[in-house]
Amino acid sequence: LLGVWAVEISLAHLNELRLRTKTANDRAALDSERAKLHDLLKDCKDLDVHATVYHLLQSHGWLQELALFAEARRDYTTVILHHVSRRDSVSAIRKLSDFSVAGAGEDLVCRFAPVLFGAEPQA
Repeated sequence: LLGVWAVEISLAHLNELRLRTKTANDRAALDSERAKLHDLLKDCKDLDVHATVYHLLQSHGWLQELALFAEARRDYTTVILHHVSRRDSVSAIRKLSDFSVAGAGEDLVCRFAPVLFGAEPQA
């Protein structure tokens, strides 16, 4: 539960920084805090609070971090859904290839092939 609170506090702080970012120094501070969030998410990846963390990341608008967290958890379906929802078929296909090497891609290929290869037939 403490991990969820830490993520929520970190996201609130990042949202505040994002709103105030005007200069290069502000951008550097935002990037530094974002790196801290990435470390926090890596620490939380094995906790049984992933659904809550996904919801927090999505509701705060940190979708790239959601995909990174999902990938760290080996939740490959969420990673592919992230790319498909952004209509980034090339990245989704690239990730499918990476996941297939890791031995987790066959079911995902069957599930997403019609959408992905219909959008990117040359891939």
